[in-house]
Amino acid sequence: MKQFIEDVLNSKKGSRFRQNFIKVAKANIFAQILPILAAPLLTRLYSPGDFGALTLLTTFTGFLLIFSTGRVEWSIPNTKSHQETVSLLIIGFVILVLSSGLFILTLARINHPLIAEKYANLLSYWPFVIISLLGEGLLQITTGVHIKTADMTSVSRSSIFQVTLSTGFKVAAGVFSLGVLGLVLGHVLKVWVGAIILVKSIRIKTSTFTELKLQTILYTYKNFMRECSFSVFVGAVNYGFLTLLPLSLMSIYSLKELGYYTIVSRIAIAPMMLISKPLSQSFWAEASKLVKENPVHLRSMYKKTLLRLAFVSIIPLLICLSGPLYIGIIFGQEKWFKAGAILAAITPQVIGSFIFGSTNHLIVYRKQHYQLLSDSLTIFLAFIWLRLASINEIGFTMTVTSISLIVLLGYFFRFLLHLKANTEYSREYGHI
Repeated sequence: MKQFIEDVLNSKKGSRFRQNFIKVAKANIFAQILPILAAPLLTRLYSPGDFGALTLLTTFTGFLLIFSTGRVEWSIPNTKSHQETVSLLIIGFVILVLSSGLFILTLARINHPLIAEKYANLLSYWPFVIISLLGEGLLQITTGVHIKTADMTSVSRSSIFQVTLSTGFKVAAGVFSLGVLGLVLGHVLKVWVGAIILVKSIRIKTSTFTELKLQTILYTYKNFMRECSFSVFVGAVNYGFLTLLPLSLMSIYSLKELGYYTIVSRIAIAPMMLISKPLSQSFWAEASKLVKENPVHLRSMYKKTLLRLAFVSIIPLLICLSGPLYIGIIFGQEKWFKAGAILAAITPQVIGSFIFGSTNHLIVYRKQHYQLLSDSLTIFLAFIWLRLASINEIGFTMTVTSISLIVLLGYFFRFLLHLKANTEYSREYGHI
């Protein structure tokens, strides 16, 4: 049995796809288990409102992140030469600095009376949004470079350092009763630790940057400008749902209920991320190469991967549905007993994300408009339901359940579009 486990976890055996998956998966086991172990302590050091405030700040930062890099990280794995890769890397850094400066000027001037009244306590944290934005931008761009090289070693190492340092800091900050500030600083620390590790691990000689001509950079930008611009638009719609949902829920329900939603979402995502995060990065790295070499094999690998994920999905299914039995006991009955029902309510969304979310990389087919279609439909139906919930005073749990089912249907629709994109690409390039 010991030898079997060692063989399964050996990241030096098997295909390139398997090696990358095992590398990131082993790091994720630690990266996900540590926050779970710390959760009972953190939920006693911080209130539901503190976690709700952190959610609003991080989702807002995530929305700005869509524009801050010009989405060059999506195109880096598609580059055909080393010069193109380095050029997009430089372009991404320049866009990140310029956009961050623009966001500083914008955020510093927010004084709308409705915003000031509703989010008065959160506006004082806007400098941390920019600091986090710079770190997350660097993290995304450099991750794109590592996906291009199909080597996830540094990515896995950064995950371990990120979680270890940020979790330890949040616990210490909670002991000193720093509240929202402690959670925010812990998030900033996590982002920058990961960014620094990935920047230092990029294997590009200094001479490559100094010898690269401005003309080459501009030519690369011209070639990828349309693709990157469209990726920004697709990313805005894709992330828009995740960004606007907490804000919309807060406009109808309380910050406390939003805190319930935040915590149980993390509980559901944690075990799922043990597989989905390493699978997403390794599958993307493999898909960007297979789509050029053998798209028919890519289609087969895609379907087999989804089938295996469907079998494994029994684990997050049981974790979510049994939430009412253990959430209150673990995190404290007085404050958190109602959160168990919310965990059960998000089951369809969690299962859909687990099965279909990790392998969705339509950009390798240059079919981002398919993702735009599925995401737009999902968002439209979800906000129609939110409007109905507001008018008819539907309860928070019922609203979360309905939106979760809508998201599941959106994932399945995207799966059908993924198969369509593969068929069209294969026919176009003569593989069928």
